[in-house]
Amino acid sequence: MTEAAETEFLREFLARLAGTDPDPDAVFALRIAETGLFALTRDLSPVPGVAVVGPTQTGKSTVVNLLAGGEYVETSPLAAHTRHAAVLAVNTGLDTDHMPDFHAAGLAVDPLQVVQDGPARLIWDTPDFDSNAAAVYRQETARVCALADVVVVVVSREKYADQSVWGVLETIAALDVPTILCLNKCDNDAETRILVEAIRRRFNEHPEVVGNIALYTLPMLPARDGGTALSRVEDFRCAVFDSLQRRSGKARRAGLARLIRANWTAWVAPVEQELACQREWKALIADQTDSFLARYRSEYIDHSKHHDVAQKAILGLLELLEIPGLAGPLGRTRRVLTWPFRRLASALGAGGEAERDKELDVLDAAIDHYLLSLRGEVSVRRHPWWRALEGELAGREPELKQAFRHAVDEYRKAFQPRIDDLSNQLYARLQRNPTTLNALRATRVGADAGGIAIAFNTGTLGLYDALFAPAVVSLTSYLAESVVGQYLRSVIAGLKREQHEQVSAIIHEDVARPLESLQPRGPGLFGISRAGLERARRGLEALER
Repeated sequence: MTEAAETEFLREFLARLAGTDPDPDAVFALRIAETGLFALTRDLSPVPGVAVVGPTQTGKSTVVNLLAGGEYVETSPLAAHTRHAAVLAVNTGLDTDHMPDFHAAGLAVDPLQVVQDGPARLIWDTPDFDSNAAAVYRQETARVCALADVVVVVVSREKYADQSVWGVLETIAALDVPTILCLNKCDNDAETRILVEAIRRRFNEHPEVVGNIALYTLPMLPARDGGTALSRVEDFRCAVFDSLQRRSGKARRAGLARLIRANWTAWVAPVEQELACQREWKALIADQTDSFLARYRSEYIDHSKHHDVAQKAILGLLELLEIPGLAGPLGRTRRVLTWPFRRLASALGAGGEAERDKELDVLDAAIDHYLLSLRGEVSVRRHPWWRALEGELAGREPELKQAFRHAVDEYRKAFQPRIDDLSNQLYARLQRNPTTLNALRATRVGADAGGIAIAFNTGTLGLYDALFAPAVVSLTSYLAESVVGQYLRSVIAGLKREQHEQVSAIIHEDVARPLESLQPRGPGLFGISRAGLERARRGLEALER
């Protein structure tokens, strides 16, 4: 994978986190990282840019005009007056058609061209990041911070200690971008000294954010004191523009890597929780699949009375004993030939096909218990992923049952010729002993065989009724005591293994695998795979190189 592809995948991953994470502080940092990665591969900062950010009613727009040297953005005493980012393109020499594509970076801005003496620069005005409505637009502020070469954080005496301010300072500190904390609206010198001392104490308490932060104070603007006040304004302007140099791609890349690495564990923690839910879900499916197969084995395959393959083969043998001509190839088609009769008998309410055999009963009960148990396990788990899965499971259950039963029907149809073959093989072994064969035909076995076979195959006699017919009882006893009986037991053992394998394949392919592939969707869910998380992690490692 190319470096650009790795960067783009990591950006998309972070954007997906930002679109889902409910923590506004995490989203703020994620939008900085996402936009910064986007800007690495596109020229969104053709000239140096300064971003003016801060809480509501601290005078951000006034500071923007101060830096721009004119009244270019609207100011207002009302809280949260600025709702969207704006940018002044000072001396850039670029018309609107040639400005960077800020829209592609998630910033719906049209730069205002400003021509005056001085170097080219961009000056950004931003919405606040702490008002009640800020959740709607504070992501624009984050995107602007990602593009800036200098960040000016404007606070007032009422706002300097707000946690939102120090949270933003800590977030952008990882970028290692020059940052100026501007204490605005300070006309009282004594009060200003107290506030500055309080801020410096906060710096000492939070050394992780001090890095590139410089502290300046501004009077209430416009300044009424022509001496000290104007000097403070000029000092502030010089500090901003002296720091304003276009950051290199290498510096931006390193800053983004630090920001992402510092927050990575917290960002991916909810994704890891979802992946843990997925692992637990797959383990539940595996346990229920094992329980299903154990039930099928105990209640049918290994059950001495319920496993009916041998009995069906003996009924087929009765037919061959009565009508030797069917011992050839036509014997394999006798159930097909009698199908219309069995369907007719079923429609008339007769036994046979209308009668459920034990294998179907066991499988139907087992699949119902399988899905019911999974629903019960899901319902007691509280993570939102399980709540969404519960809805997905309820919607897919009828489809899964239908697919399972269809697969079972197909397996049983395909397995029936194996039973017919066993009847023919038993008959062939009896033919090797003509005396025994003729004796069987001459006894009551032969006398009853035709009627029993025809009645069973046409659906007028159920399997379990047929097993108690004298002919069947006599033949079963004879086979059990003969060499043919030993052969029958060995073949039945092989058929049992085959049946178990077939049903195992059905439950895995038609039920377990579709269940494992369920991807719950809903508010607050990331839907990120383990492979996607690992690929994003590799993208971060590549960014750090």
